[in-house]
Amino acid sequence: MRTIDTKTTENILKYASLEFMEKNFLGGNIRDIAKKCNVSSHTIYTRFGNKEGLFTALVKEKADEFLNLYNNLHNNADVHADYQLYQEEITDNEVKNKDYYYKANEATDKVLDFLLKNRDSFKLLFCKSEGTEYATYLDKITEIEEKNYMKLFDFSSKKISKSKQFFLHKLAQESSRDLYEIISNDMKKEEAKEFIELEKRFRMSGWKNLLKELKNV
Repeated sequence: MRTIDTKTTENILKYASLEFMEKNFLGGNIRDIAKKCNVSSHTIYTRFGNKEGLFTALVKEKADEFLNLYNNLHNNADVHADYQLYQEEITDNEVKNKDYYYKANEATDKVLDFLLKNRDSFKLLFCKSEGTEYATYLDKITEIEEKNYMKLFDFSSKKISKSKQFFLHKLAQESSRDLYEIISNDMKKEEAKEFIELEKRFRMSGWKNLLKELKNV
């Protein structure tokens, strides 16, 4: 009986994923999922509580794992090395010879590997979750990015104006949006790495100018 129950649950999750991928969470229909699984709607409600419980069962494990990974990578990042790097007058090619650059690339690889290995889970999270608690999932990633950006300004020992705080928030949103673009556009790993590298180079120039301005205030 346990084997049959497990198989039934796996089947429900399989067809629920297909349903939400096609119609989003709001458009997904429990009765349609039940029909495809050859079970009653009651069977699904008994196992998952409601439609959002079913969606949560599909994404929660990977969503939690990724936030932990992302948070740990940022907590372990050498922000002081970041700050010093942005203060130096060096070219992009010279930056690539820095130890920090290699560590940053390792962190990027870990993020991309996790996202792309679990592509379906993150397509549901990033693109199909409107109407669930996960509709604000990217905001949590933005918060992690924003805290890291604030640390850069802490090294400058300058008070941050409200306009600069808003600007940092916007930058953090764009960083989390990068992850959305990778998943929503079905990028392969090499495409995603090139995309992130272009973003890094573009933003590095901006950070250098911004922190130089603070240094001279």
